[in-house]
Amino acid sequence: MLISEIPLAEQGRIVDLASSVDQRIECGQQELQRLQMLKQGLADDLLSGKVRVGEVA
Repeated sequence: MLISEIPLAEQGRIVDLASSVDQRIECGQQELQRLQMLKQGLADDLLSGKVRVGEVA
């Protein structure tokens, strides 16, 4: 079976695309971590009584 070489320019585009995807994943992970910390903080405030929840209709 013959395997052809991918041209250098196309290899560069593939690397750029993979780097872009990695960067988006990293940003998503950071946003997820930020939201999880916010959720935990809000839960702590509610459970400690620092923040009261009004009546639910």
